[in-house]
Amino acid sequence: MGTVGFLSNIRADEFEQYWQPFVNGDFSLEERMLQEISVYQGNGLTDRVLSLNEVSIKSNTARIISLEVTIEGRPHGVYRGDGLIVATPSGSTGYSLSCGGPIIDPVLDVFVLTPISSYQLSKRSLVVAADKQIEIRPRDGEQYYVAVDGQTCMNITEHGTVHIKKADRGLKLAVVKPRFFFETMVERLQRDQDE
Repeated sequence: MGTVGFLSNIRADEFEQYWQPFVNGDFSLEERMLQEISVYQGNGLTDRVLSLNEVSIKSNTARIISLEVTIEGRPHGVYRGDGLIVATPSGSTGYSLSCGGPIIDPVLDVFVLTPISSYQLSKRSLVVAADKQIEIRPRDGEQYYVAVDGQTCMNITEHGTVHIKKADRGLKLAVVKPRFFFETMVERLQRDQDE
């Protein structure tokens, strides 16, 4: 998981102050969207995992990869570059942001498709409603890999496809100090500039 701290609404120096209220049950729950990633290869479904932040699809080599994207079964286009990120609103402040993607309010149910080092100047980040299903496949018959939340990695054969949809359930986070998301965002980004 990340290190900037967008999911944490308390700072490390505030931990002791908010620990007892948490233990006493003085907190609210905030739900974050999860995405379900299904990987299909020649023999059918091979992996299914949930992601809080993002799934990134990249070439196994240092070469440019071409990825065909369909949304709800309709062709969206081909992304050429180092790869493609599909992020949740929670993940929009991580890898996607560092590749030029937008910051998304975490209460929204959307996906953000962000190209990684795009070879095409016309391909920019795209925000898609989370009730849509996304399918990604390599165009060149290359092998590639899928990384989920920067942790789980899966190698995909040239005929493999990655299907992404909103998961049936979300992740509940305990909130002991309610804060406006954009206040947290400004604080975290400012801290990053100061370092």
